[in-house]
Amino acid sequence: LFETRRIIVKSSERIDYRGAIDCVSGYNDLYVLQYDSAVEAEKAYEYYLTLPCVEYVEADRIVNAQDDVENPNIFIPEIIDPEVSASEILDWLSNKIGFNDIKDRLAGRIVDDYVEVAIIDSGADMDHDLLKDRVIETGINFSSSGNRNSCEDDYGHGTHVAGIIVANTNDNVTVHAYKVLNASGAGSATQVSLGIDAAIEDGMDIINLSVQMEGHSSTL
Repeated sequence: LFETRRIIVKSSERIDYRGAIDCVSGYNDLYVLQYDSAVEAEKAYEYYLTLPCVEYVEADRIVNAQDDVENPNIFIPEIIDPEVSASEILDWLSNKIGFNDIKDRLAGRIVDDYVEVAIIDSGADMDHDLLKDRVIETGINFSSSGNRNSCEDDYGHGTHVAGIIVANTNDNVTVHAYKVLNASGAGSATQVSLGIDAAIEDGMDIINLSVQMEGHSSTL
């Protein structure tokens, strides 16, 4: 639970750092506190739970795009079958997650002239032939890998999610990629939260978060 040795505290009042070796604060009453050990982080966590000024406290957990698979590129079908076509790659798994049913139900109901979809993931391949006209470079990268000012994907999961969205929506839908997961498909709860905040500030219509926490998949 405390593998990052870091906790997040939301407090309406200034707090004692309880031996933290570093702290980032000043945004939305939040304090991100770094400790030398998991034991110290857990003790601080228990302490902050007792303070009436604290709205919540949580461990800054590690999140992953997937959990416990032998092949980390299992979601990229060309790794498995080099003969698969580009369109099949883009649309891979759409049927399994129910996009056909969704398209049938939404047929004729979508009236928005322009829809902006945010993907909070490992970024997106900005040069992919089937994505380049539909994916927007946000310049947001909160992960620990890649270019600081680019959401270019160095893992693949975000590109696949973008592909499913592009393959199953009309041209009026654009995808905005926010990179919060690194080249190993991992990140922290803080990084994911920052990505969500950035997407909200940009006025995105839909936020897609595809991560694993404690073995459970989460989608917003």
